[in-house]
Amino acid sequence: MRSSYILYQIITKAGRIIDIILLIRCIFSWLPWSFRNSALGRIVYTITEPFLAPIRRWLPNMGIDFSPLILMFVVGLIQRVLIRLIFL
Repeated sequence: MRSSYILYQIITKAGRIIDIILLIRCIFSWLPWSFRNSALGRIVYTITEPFLAPIRRWLPNMGIDFSPLILMFVVGLIQRVLIRLIFL
């Protein structure tokens, strides 16, 4: 296997994992507090909060938290740029 293909696989799998973790965080935000306070909820919040908090500071308070959506967009953009750089 070529090393560029391996890097491509790593980048795409990492992007999917990040998207899944962010999706879990969004779903947990809709559930009662007991779900968010579970062990899995604490792990997901601990992983995602350092990335979402800076985005929230730049967004105006609109009643809905769009920071996970923006982070998914940024991760996808970084992913596409890295893949383009690999296959130059």
